[in-house]
Amino acid sequence: MERIVCFILGLVFGTFPTGYLYASLMGVNIRSMGSGNVGSTNMLRSLGKKAGAVTLVGDMLKTFIPLWIAGALFREKTDIRFVLALWTGLGAMIGHCFSPFLGFNGGKGVACFGATAIYSGPVHFFILLAVFVGTCLGTGYVSIGSLLVGSLYFVITAIFVFLGKPAGWNGHLTYAKGSGPEILLLCAAILLLIVLRHRANIGRLLSGTENKLKIGTPKH
Repeated sequence: MERIVCFILGLVFGTFPTGYLYASLMGVNIRSMGSGNVGSTNMLRSLGKKAGAVTLVGDMLKTFIPLWIAGALFREKTDIRFVLALWTGLGAMIGHCFSPFLGFNGGKGVACFGATAIYSGPVHFFILLAVFVGTCLGTGYVSIGSLLVGSLYFVITAIFVFLGKPAGWNGHLTYAKGSGPEILLLCAAILLLIVLRHRANIGRLLSGTENKLKIGTPKH
């Protein structure tokens, strides 16, 4: 039951279409601009730094909030804290990617994933951030950075599970030893969702037609 509640909690918050609403307030339809995606990368490319930053922060907040709520609701469930956090984060990612407010479409879930990674712990966060920024700056492709950190998150979490180490800030995301398979399955689902939402990018990368990161003209 706790897992269902956390998943639905993340799912509901995740459907909030941050980028689309912000662009609408600016008088534009972001779905008809650039790649048509409502995530922070297309907002950055199409509408400038401020729009990209607002969308990124908004999409992360709509994941942090249900994570915090779930943590408060089930703070006594010390044996499955990490599991519940992953269920909440996955729910937020799915809600973001398939928002009913956007015809069951949406972004690619990377900002929601980033919030889940931050909540998961400092080791996850700082390693993934360094890899993501380094990859994006080195290659110019956000899609490569996104796919790489999704894969790396699975690997880091697998190491934590193998070593039996608690995650989260101050090690608060504890889990029972028998939770390992479920944790890895959830991380695999997160990675699979990231890959599926980037399948068009993967095709363009393979064909050499993927767009590099660039900042658009700010809209006022």
